[in-house]
Amino acid sequence: MTEKELYEIVNQTIVGLSKGNVKKDKLDLTLAMDIAKACIQKAQEINLKATIAICDQHGNAILFYRMEESLLVSSDIAPKKAYTSVALNMSTAEAKIFMDKHANHLDNATEGRLVFFAGGLPIRIDGKLVGGLGVSGGLPEQDQEIASHGLKTVALSE
Repeated sequence: MTEKELYEIVNQTIVGLSKGNVKKDKLDLTLAMDIAKACIQKAQEINLKATIAICDQHGNAILFYRMEESLLVSSDIAPKKAYTSVALNMSTAEAKIFMDKHANHLDNATEGRLVFFAGGLPIRIDGKLVGGLGVSGGLPEQDQEIASHGLKTVALSE
């Protein structure tokens, strides 16, 4: 799917949201696309090519999008950031602090499935963990900024 096609789908979804046709009470493809669009817009604003991954509360992929010319390694890292934020029910930045203090071998125990640098956020609706968002493509702080923007734009908190 091209960026233009994704934008068209997401724009149609936003029209539905503005008319009250779509309720944000669960994480589904529609909400995932809204989050991704906001992330893409922020990445473009800061002139960064990013990869965005969103998974459900069980770590299963809902959405994966790689902006043209983004780093190939980001295709591996973004889904791991999303998964880590769900598996540990915390941001990947918080997970790094936890890892450094308490569980420095946790990454070995999970066969590299977890990552410990900023850019992954849990997705919560009404305080309930419903999924994870992972952004990769820049410095960890940039990835975190993009992910935070994605959730805030669709009125979900980190």
